[in-house]
Amino acid sequence: MLEAAQANVEEVEMEQEEKLKELTHKNKSATLEMRKKNLQMAAQIEEEEMELDDEEAAHGAEDVEEVTCCSRELCARYNVPNKLCAEESKCQNEARISPNDEFMGLTKPSSNGREYCMQCFAVNPRIQKKLYMKKTNQQEKFEKVLKCTGCQKL
Repeated sequence: MLEAAQANVEEVEMEQEEKLKELTHKNKSATLEMRKKNLQMAAQIEEEEMELDDEEAAHGAEDVEEVTCCSRELCARYNVPNKLCAEESKCQNEARISPNDEFMGLTKPSSNGREYCMQCFAVNPRIQKKLYMKKTNQQEKFEKVLKCTGCQKL
């Protein structure tokens, strides 16, 4: 009887091992199937993103500039630094010609040319006034601005 019980235990153990192997195989198959689906989803997402990038590239940068969030124009003048008045130490304006201020500059550009604030130009008798004309310290070039000046959104 002991031998029969021992044979029965061995048979049960073998069945359990078989079931364990079968479950392990199913688990591995399920895991592999999940990995495969995840890779397919990742590939699909990447493909969709590439299509979006291609569409954006096809539209070009011109379309981006047309998009605005308010009515203000998305461009601004480049920064304008102070100019120096040629009178320097004698100047009443601390030798500065601020942005948007008027000044006197040579009619024809020259490397020897000097620029004077309006006050210094008016009181200096040594300047050949015929060679100068009134100008404004302002940059004529504009830069594209990516941030709206009205609401500060991109």
